[in-house]
Amino acid sequence: MVMMEASYYDVQTSLNENYSTVLRTQHNYSTSLLSYLVLIMPEIVRQKNSIEFTEDCKHCVILGNVEDVADEYILKLAQWATSLWDYEKIKMWKKSDTLSPGYYIRMAEKGTYKVHVLDESMMKDLFNGARKDSPIRLKDWDKKELIAYVDWYVDDVC
Repeated sequence: MVMMEASYYDVQTSLNENYSTVLRTQHNYSTSLLSYLVLIMPEIVRQKNSIEFTEDCKHCVILGNVEDVADEYILKLAQWATSLWDYEKIKMWKKSDTLSPGYYIRMAEKGTYKVHVLDESMMKDLFNGARKDSPIRLKDWDKKELIAYVDWYVDDVC
């Protein structure tokens, strides 16, 4: 058996190379993970008095004192707008610019769009935890004067 002695320099160089490889691997993993998260994370737009999110051409908005309103509420609104509520069953779309609860049809430069402003029952579903799949109850949600609606262009192809 032949024993080889490694110099301090050789050992140190080997350790440095291995450490650099580990750091490069961690960096590549972190960059890949970040890229993946950017792809799957929704783009939620927050402003002082609103939260907005669009999914499958449904533009979802919560207006009012939204400071304590977590992202999960706008995401749940989008989920219900794209899967729970069947807008094809609504036969009466009123022409109006109001934000009162109901179903409306409006005209804009880009074309005709529909608006669904949530009624009290749907607001309770969303903010008061009334459904099994509702987010947790938002404390004092009824004092925040919140309005939630979904709108979409009629001619959009999604």
